[in-house]
Amino acid sequence: RRPCRHTARRQTHLEQIGPGFWTVRAPFHVYGVNLCTHMAIAELSDGNFVVIDTASLAALEGLKEEIDALTANGTRISAVLGTHPYHTLYFAEFHDAYPATAERQYFGTPRHLRQHPGIEWASPIMCVFDRWPELEMMIPEGGEFDNPLPEGSNHLINVIVLH
Repeated sequence: RRPCRHTARRQTHLEQIGPGFWTVRAPFHVYGVNLCTHMAIAELSDGNFVVIDTASLAALEGLKEEIDALTANGTRISAVLGTHPYHTLYFAEFHDAYPATAERQYFGTPRHLRQHPGIEWASPIMCVFDRWPELEMMIPEGGEFDNPLPEGSNHLINVIVLH
């Protein structure tokens, strides 16, 4: 696993880790400790893209420009997926840059939908598990997905997305 480091030598933030699949590791500080966060972008067979979770566009200089270059200024982003109930912090910022439209739909966990009522969510993510043949999505058994409690520490369950 690549550490979450951002140095002057780094020229890009999007790292292609497989055919049609990019990842971004971005800073995320909790009590002064950089725990890092991540997002991914998967290319579909039709040339459009699905963004899997979001990271702060403002935290990494040039990240938005890299996403724009990859996705034709966001016009080829067909979906944004919220897969983890507690990874909600950057969805509003990402939505401001790439708003929901008929061509770019947002899907999230039940908690995403509750936390961000200002985002025009197309539906809960569970409704689109079979929408893209290039992606396989599942929720592991054994955990509370809709409303994991206690909120302060139960961050174990999420949608697994395979490309």
